[in-house]
Amino acid sequence: TEELLDFSPSIDGELWWLDNQTLEFRPKAWLKRGEVYEGELKLDRFTEVPSELKRFRFSFVAMKQHMEVEVNGRKDF
Repeated sequence: TEELLDFSPSIDGELWWLDNQTLEFRPKAWLKRGEVYEGELKLDRFTEVPSELKRFRFSFVAMKQHMEVEVNGRKDF
């Protein structure tokens, strides 16, 4: 995984091929909620690509989770 995909901040996990055009990264632990992660996929490790496409950079946020439950008119957060 480290040779193919980098994250900042670092995320420990595994990279899986799901089909001939889909990769899935599975982190070993829950991501920190609300944290912004930067990723870089090294496309040139998979196939020949033009130099401007060697690295695919992306970012994402681990969503904060919230739940509201109401039982018999009483709300708990």
